Amino acid sequence: EKKMVDLGSGCGRLVAHAALTRERWDIHGIEISPLMHEFAVTNLARRGVSEGLFSEINDDDGKLGRVSNASITFHCGDAKERAASLLGDADVIFCYSTALPAPEFS
Repeated sequence: EKKMVDLGSGCGRLVAHAALTRERWDIHGIEISPLMHEFAVTNLARRGVSEGLFSEINDDDGKLGRVSNASITFHCGDAKERAASLLGDADVIFCYSTALPAPEFS
């Protein structure tokens, strides 16, 4: 099983897409904003279950369950707090941020 971590997962679109297109992957989204984290969990849980994409929901720890043999887990908080448990053994780490300055695009 491979592990992917999306740093700054926002509303969870990349996490959901990765889980739907990767068999037997452990997909994690880490979001520092409680508002965006809650949106990702509730929106994907609600739509995922109603559309038959997710087979189980467990809101207690943010785990959304299985999707085509991939698992999704959302974490709310600073990525530094998760570094040892998630980033250390991740096969893929994705980070896209519009919060950082990018002078080459100015």
